[in-house]
Amino acid sequence: METHFDQRTFAHLGDPVLRFCVLNVRVRSNGKGHLYMYKESDDEKIDSAECLAMGFARTHTPFSEKKTQMERLLEEKRKRVSGNNLGR
Repeated sequence: METHFDQRTFAHLGDPVLRFCVLNVRVRSNGKGHLYMYKESDDEKIDSAECLAMGFARTHTPFSEKKTQMERLLEEKRKRVSGNNLGR
């Protein structure tokens, strides 16, 4: 999917808001091999494109990986909560 955003070859049904958002998307790597979307200025909007990407990822991620992602997120939350309780 990121290739389509990056190369501007993403096909949709002509929704003007989605088109506007998709055209504003830029793709960047975080150095760990993960790609993420960003916009170059505050005037640009990418909300619809982000929602589309999240939905695409949810439907194209194997269940075993979803479970792993959920476990990782829960572990991060537990660490934050236990860190906030230190010194109380």
